[in-house]
Amino acid sequence: AFGIGFASRIVLVVAALFCLYAVGADVSYVRLVWIMCATEAASMLPLTLSGWGLNQVTYVTVLGAFGVAKAVSLASHIIMWIAMAPVYLAGAWIMMCEASAPHETDSNSDASF
Repeated sequence: AFGIGFASRIVLVVAALFCLYAVGADVSYVRLVWIMCATEAASMLPLTLSGWGLNQVTYVTVLGAFGVAKAVSLASHIIMWIAMAPVYLAGAWIMMCEASAPHETDSNSDASF
């Protein structure tokens, strides 16, 4: 599970990097890793539903501290979210299919002790 989570974060950072380049922002990969870590940490705070809004504000604010215009950062974040939406939907579909699949029960287990 760690490997999948780590790989998904790497893909997300690379997608963010390409989206930033697409809107004309120049941010290094290493700096963007830290920015994405700060964004993820902020979105874990129980202030909004699923971190929505807080994630975007943190991303725009931290990128702004590195000289990226607010409109450019928000545009790149929206593009990134749209680009990653199919991946999120595919993951949700896989999880729902796994949850709805019949599970084998252990035939050797007894309910009595």
